[in-house]
Amino acid sequence: MKIDLHVHVRKVSNCAKETPEAMAKQALEKGLDGIVILDHNYQVSREECDQIEKAVPGIRVFGGIELGVFDEHVVIIPTETIDFAPEYRRYMDDVKFLKDWVDRTGSLAILAHPYRYHTSITFDMNIFTPHAVEVAGRHVRKSDRMQIRELAKKYDMGMVSVSDAHKTRQLGGYCVNTYYDIDNEKELISCVKRGNYSLMESRLESINL
Repeated sequence: MKIDLHVHVRKVSNCAKETPEAMAKQALEKGLDGIVILDHNYQVSREECDQIEKAVPGIRVFGGIELGVFDEHVVIIPTETIDFAPEYRRYMDDVKFLKDWVDRTGSLAILAHPYRYHTSITFDMNIFTPHAVEVAGRHVRKSDRMQIRELAKKYDMGMVSVSDAHKTRQLGGYCVNTYYDIDNEKELISCVKRGNYSLMESRLESINL
């Protein structure tokens, strides 16, 4: 399944311009089988995903959240409701708490667009190590890929390709291609943690890193 793990919809922030249904419809037309929809510090619920799937048959929709952590962004695909997200444009600074919550709930954490704003990661990766890191996407410079690969190797993280789309026209350029069908968030979390996928970009062709 071709799944984009980082797709924005407008919920609490003004950076995304499209409705969830419009993003899902465009993703399907671009050849994607599934998307993870989220917003900054807003968790998209399973109930919202079910409504989108009903409105746009043929695509699987999974819920997530992009948390501000220090001056970084971390995409979380949660197994439980997150009730500790900071307000929009604010950042949480207790990475130990986040690590403990992610570990306890079995949720998935992905470091979003590293080195986009800073030359180094601004929180202590020895305290909280995400399961994966974005190595390809609209907000990941190709010149940073080698450094991201080294970061992933150092901390034993997987690497993912995502669009980080905020508009419909930005979909279809990046995704992961899972080795088997994914039916729900827990299956997706397990798939990414185990590395059972390949990376795709451009016209949804495989990436050779």
